[in-house]
Order: sequence, then structure tokens, then C-alpha cells
Amino acid sequence: MKARALLLSWLSVAGLALAQVPADAGLPNKPCAAASTPAPDAEAEACRAIRACLKRPGPLTEPEWTPPSLEANESGRFLLKLRFIDAEKAPEVEWLSAPSMRHLRRSVERFVADYRYVCPVPMPVELPYFHVFPPLDGERYRFADQDLAALLGRADFPVPVNFDTTTMGCPFEVNLTHWRPHLANTVREIGGSRPERAPLLAWLGQLSLRLDPAMARELVGRSFVVRVPCARIDL
Repeated sequence: MKARALLLSWLSVAGLALAQVPADAGLPNKPCAAASTPAPDAEAEACRAIRACLKRPGPLTEPEWTPPSLEANESGRFLLKLRFIDAEKAPEVEWLSAPSMRHLRRSVERFVADYRYVCPVPMPVELPYFHVFPPLDGERYRFADQDLAALLGRADFPVPVNFDTTTMGCPFEVNLTHWRPHLANTVREIGGSRPERAPLLAWLGQLSLRLDPAMARELVGRSFVVRVPCARIDL
């Protein structure tokens, strides 16, 4: 079941630029969706290799809504870690981020329990899994695209840094998918790659935003564009 695709007004929540967006905007729910690799081509190759090793019987391609979940008007963003210890056994499940929606949690657990990792590799194998049940009223939030300075104003810095973006082909833009503190953020360059940006991108991958727990659950897996200016960053 999908909600209406309706673009609504810009908002500011907890000091962060956010926007209401369509609930059915389309989000990845494959077990390698939250993986972070240096380049899109490398990520695509890694995902193909992972999916070739994952087997699941039956016609379902994603967790299902259930009548109790619909009656309770449940929704949410579910991030978990699958740990395979044997090719013949269901994965162990570790919940990383999820709302307290018991019917949907059970639906996700039932779905991932049928996965098997069949490739002959050393066990255990751990993979992230991400799925979104959009709210039935169609309202959803995500980060708005923003300047780097605005992002840093609401962030906790992993380590002190000193960057000079004038050596990186500035100005430029990156796409950041927010997974912290559970996983590294996924950071991808827009419009071409330059090796001298690698330290900055790795640092952004570890950046954590100051969010209350409920907002953090709402924003996990959200992507937005960060505009990087020509400047020195000394933090």
C-alpha cells in the first residue's frame, strides 16, 4: 500500500532544514542498501555479489503490511543487522533503529528469517537491512539540501580536522545518506570524482547529527545534497 505523492511545505525541526516529501519516494530495502563503498560502481558490484549469495524462497520481495498493522495505523523506518552463522540457518537479527510498532517489527522479522547466505565463504557474514513502511496519510520528512556550514552547525565531529577545499575542485556537491550512529553515512560525489576529496568524504561518513531519539528514527536512511564551498575547515 502506497500513500499519496504530495509535496508539502518546507519546515524547520530541531534546527535542521527538513522538508515534507512523498511517502512513496522509493527507498532501497536490499541487505546491502546501507553499505558504504568508495564509488557507485564499486557499490553496485558489491551489491550484485551479495545478492547473488542471498537466497529466499517464495514470491515475497519485501515485508508485508498485515491487517493488525493497518488497523493500528503503524508505519516506520526499520534498520537492522543480519548475521549469518550457517548457510542452512536463519540469520540472527540485531535491531539498530526502529519504532515500537510491534506488528510491523514481526513482519520484518518473519521476512528476513527466510534469507540464507549460500556462498562458500567464512562465517559469520553480517549485512545491514533497511525497509520503510510509509505512513498511510502520506506525510513524511527528510533533510533539505543544504550548505556544509548549516550541516556542521548541528553535528558532532568525530575527530578534529583541517580541510582546505580549494585543493578539491571546489565548489562541489555530495549526496549524503544519514545512517549514524548505527552505520557509517554513505557519501557520494556528484558530477565526477576527485581523489583529493577522499579524506573529507570519509570524515563526513562518520559525522553524527544532534537529534532526539524520535527524530533520529524518523531520519535514518534519508538522503540529501551537501554543498561544499571553497573554504578552509578547521574544527
